[in-house]
Amino acid sequence: MIGHKDFSNYVECKKATLVKAGDEFVATLFKMIDQAKFNIHFHTYIFYYDEVGKKVLERLIAAHQRGVSVYLMIDGFGSFNFPAKVMEEMQQMGIHARFFGHWIRGGRIHLGRRLHSKVVVVDSFRCLVGGINIGEPFLAGEKVWLDYALYVQGSIGAQLHRYCSAIFDKKHHLAKFHQSLVPVLQPSDAILVRTSINDFMWFLKRDIEFNFRHEISKAKSEVLLLQSYFLPWPSFYFSLKRAVKRGVRVILVLPKISDVPLFHLATQFYYEKLLKAGIEIWEWPSTVLHAKLALIDGHWMSIGSFNINFTSRYGNVEVNLDILNATFVAETRRYLETGIFPLCQKIECRDTQKGVWYKTKLLFAYFTVIFSEIFSKFLIKGDRE
Repeated sequence: MIGHKDFSNYVECKKATLVKAGDEFVATLFKMIDQAKFNIHFHTYIFYYDEVGKKVLERLIAAHQRGVSVYLMIDGFGSFNFPAKVMEEMQQMGIHARFFGHWIRGGRIHLGRRLHSKVVVVDSFRCLVGGINIGEPFLAGEKVWLDYALYVQGSIGAQLHRYCSAIFDKKHHLAKFHQSLVPVLQPSDAILVRTSINDFMWFLKRDIEFNFRHEISKAKSEVLLLQSYFLPWPSFYFSLKRAVKRGVRVILVLPKISDVPLFHLATQFYYEKLLKAGIEIWEWPSTVLHAKLALIDGHWMSIGSFNINFTSRYGNVEVNLDILNATFVAETRRYLETGIFPLCQKIECRDTQKGVWYKTKLLFAYFTVIFSEIFSKFLIKGDRE
């Protein structure tokens, strides 16, 4: 934590582990649910009712049957194909389960504010926060999506429990959200963790965005971003550009394969501009990259559901955990250096020198994505019914 003087809203955690999508995530999640004694909050954007999803539900139901209070909330748009009948059956069992905003109700489409966060809190102590959805495409098979979550134990769980309760109960304020935590008064060797939230349409909160901007503005050596849906707003782009001018190495790890091809084209529209600014771009070519991870100067890290784009900035419910610990961040950085970068392809300026037709296609994709994000977030309401 050398060089970092701001410990606002950080608390010490007992344990922190970076968890990779696939068997590692499934084992961690199942263990958390199976060991629950009092309560479980489970929020996610996509929940497929497939073999993986059914196994998760079986464990949640088993937890409920042994007396654990289970709160399950899945996004009505992201999980539009989740059977309403199954949701009703869980409610009849006594499980607190509901959709966050129905996709279609009363003949109207609801696309606005979406529950994009992926949070599991057990007994107000054990937490799993990241970008990993529930289903076979994300957690099973030969080509598991590249994604991560952070498992932590500690008092931050009580805060996340209160936040999940507020979202589930549709409360309209998060007053004094951080004040109940025991603050860190001086640096130590412990792992410090902080909850960051973006929920502009309901709570007017843009904590994740502001924290990113603050840390990038102070960066001295390196800014490393793994991003699945990268479409930066102008001020964010200029913050990266200013960092480069200060001598900071700025690295973007982006997907070559995307589950939203139009968004990938829109991101490529920015490539030439980013490269000319001195920003490195590396593409992950093997599977869908769905990670949302930031590492700055080897001591600060943020992980969660937040994408650097308009939708996450203004429209969605997003939750990240910020980590302040040089040892933990350095270990994560070494893992990326040895396990991810050798498999990536570095993009050079010559790779962006393509014909007029291709650049026109990128321009079309860029404006299509921008206008669709604005329309879906500000002209149509989400979880307000």
